Amino acid sequence: MSCLFLIGCPQNNEGNNIKSDKLNTSQKLAACQAITSDDVRDSCYYVLAKEIKEYYVCDKIISEYVRESCYSDVGVSLSDVGICNKLQKQDKKDSCYLMFAMKSKDISLCSNIIENNTNLTCIAVSTKDSAYCEREQTLSKSDCYYVMAKAWDDISFCDKMPKSGYSRKYTSTSSEIIDCYIDVAIYNEDLKICDGMNISTDKYYCYELIVQKNGNLQICDKIDKDAKTCSINDCFYQKDVCIMQAAIFQKDESICKLIKEDGTKNRCINYTSSD
Repeated sequence: MSCLFLIGCPQNNEGNNIKSDKLNTSQKLAACQAITSDDVRDSCYYVLAKEIKEYYVCDKIISEYVRESCYSDVGVSLSDVGICNKLQKQDKKDSCYLMFAMKSKDISLCSNIIENNTNLTCIAVSTKDSAYCEREQTLSKSDCYYVMAKAWDDISFCDKMPKSGYSRKYTSTSSEIIDCYIDVAIYNEDLKICDGMNISTDKYYCYELIVQKNGNLQICDKIDKDAKTCSINDCFYQKDVCIMQAAIFQKDESICKLIKEDGTKNRCINYTSSD
C-alpha cells in the first residue's frame, strides 16, 4: 500500500507509524511536520491538503513543483479557477486551466494556455473535436486522446492513441490502451468500462481502483473470490484487496472481517484500527 493512499503512513522520527484517519487536522499537520524527509513530508502535506481542501497546507510544501500541483488540485476540488492565474510556472498554469476545461468544457479557458499542444488539447476537450489532437506531435497526440477520453467518459478516444512504446502502468497484462480504459473508468467511476475488459486481472484491478476512490463495498462482489494477483514477493486475493480498500475508505475495521486471507486481513485491521 503506497503511503500516498494513507495520510501519515510515513514514519515519524521515533519510527512509529501514524494512523492518520484517527487524527484531527492539527494532529495530521503535526504528523506531517515530524517527517524528516523533505520529499515524504511534501507528499504528506499534499495528500492532506487535498483531503481537507485547504490552500494553507499547500503553502507548507518545500518543492515548488509539488506545491503548485497541490494548489491546482485543491483549486479544482473547490471549483476555484482563479487559482490557476496565481501559479508561478507557466506549465502549471496551463495544466490547471486544462483540468478546469475537462470539467466545464468551457473553451474560453483555453485562451489562457500558452503551450501549443496543451492549448490544442484544451480546444479538443472543450469542443469534443479530436481533429485538434491530430495537429499535435506523437506523444502529445496520445496525451490529447487520453484527456478527451477522461473528460467525455468515452474510451473510443483511447483506441485512437498512437503506439509509443509506453510501459505498463497497472498490471502485467495491461497495454497503453487498457491503462487508458482503467484511468477513464476511475476518473468517471464508470463500472461499465471495467465490465467490458476481457482479461480478468485488468477487470478486477479496475474495480479495486474505483473502490479505492469511492469506498463502495458492493463493487467488490464483482470480483471472483478465488482470483489472485502476484507481486514479486507475494500473491493476494483480488477481492480481499478490494474489500480492504473499502474498509480504509470508510474507516471501518468491521469490514476487514470479510477478508479471507489472514495477511491482508491483518493489514486491513492495522490501517483501520482505532487503537
